[in-house]
Amino acid sequence: MDALFSIFVIGTLVVVAWRGLWGVMDLTLYPHDRAKSARGSLMMGCVTVTLTYVLHPIVRWMCDHIDGVCKLIICDIYYLAEFFGAVNTWRGIWNLLDVYIYPDNLILSYCVTHIIPFLVLTALKCSNSILVRGVYIDADGEGSDSINIPINYIKLHFQRERNKRSKAMSLHKPNLLIHKNEKEAQCTLNEKKPKNENKIHSDLDASRQLV
Repeated sequence: MDALFSIFVIGTLVVVAWRGLWGVMDLTLYPHDRAKSARGSLMMGCVTVTLTYVLHPIVRWMCDHIDGVCKLIICDIYYLAEFFGAVNTWRGIWNLLDVYIYPDNLILSYCVTHIIPFLVLTALKCSNSILVRGVYIDADGEGSDSINIPINYIKLHFQRERNKRSKAMSLHKPNLLIHKNEKEAQCTLNEKKPKNENKIHSDLDASRQLV
């Protein structure tokens, strides 16, 4: 049921909302000049996204100190601003590609803009980001967790590498410990061996003197 609801209800409403805002921008932002409309949309999107990230610490602080309906309203306003910025950024990039990437050969344009980015995302191990996956509940989470956005690729990359090194070290440590214990045991035997030899020699000397 969760999968069906998320895909056919939430997913459909997301597409409809995107189409609505996208269409409004098509009709109102330089409707007769596609290139200028795309540049304007991209600029508005980038400015809006930048402002939302500048305001992010303030909104986080507010969400840490309020709860209930007030928190929900603040989160929804913040989500709306992010939505406006995201749609305009996507629209700007999309239309600029239509205008400048092989506009007279649509098949080539579509293939180039599909294959190359997908290969780059695959090389970066981020191809799953294409799915824009997941369904979230508004204002859900403790404090500011409700407005945090998972955009930590570089952090996750270095964290993963550190975890790999830590795991390798943890696997290597038992071997080092075994070698160390073996070496200590060998040293102990070597220390005991001369003592035993000295004892044998002293016993032989004593027996010779008696003879």
